[in-house]
Amino acid sequence: MAGKNIGRGFDDRLSMHHKSRSGSSEKEGEQREKKKELVQQSKFMSMEYDQYLSENDKHFADVFSEYVNGKMGSPRKIGKAIADDHRYLVNEKAKLMFCFMEQLAENWHKGRYDQRNEWACRLAAEAIDHLAENGLYYLPEEYYAKQNQ
Repeated sequence: MAGKNIGRGFDDRLSMHHKSRSGSSEKEGEQREKKKELVQQSKFMSMEYDQYLSENDKHFADVFSEYVNGKMGSPRKIGKAIADDHRYLVNEKAKLMFCFMEQLAENWHKGRYDQRNEWACRLAAEAIDHLAENGLYYLPEEYYAKQNQ
């Protein structure tokens, strides 16, 4: 399955996924229930991080998750729009993106992923590790400590 998508853009793969989704309303209802359960599990698991986040940060994380979970049109177009901003703000957004990638890379190295996020975790690990190995990105010491646990 994965080999069939090599060379296709992310938007193409996403639209193929949406086109291939069909089923009865009962099946869709079951899927909605499963999504609700996953959201609840995710919120429970993220509680440890919540104690370190400000209210504004918690709000942003929640709104962003809601947005990418069905409200986003084209990741590529949104990515371009996010980059088309004041240079200082682009730099601040990049900091957030790299910190997100660090967490995905840590998840990859610790085996904390499944088929739903394997692609994101693996690519993040490859990118972050490559940048660090080549002196283009400096990881905090705890990254290496967590990686070896």
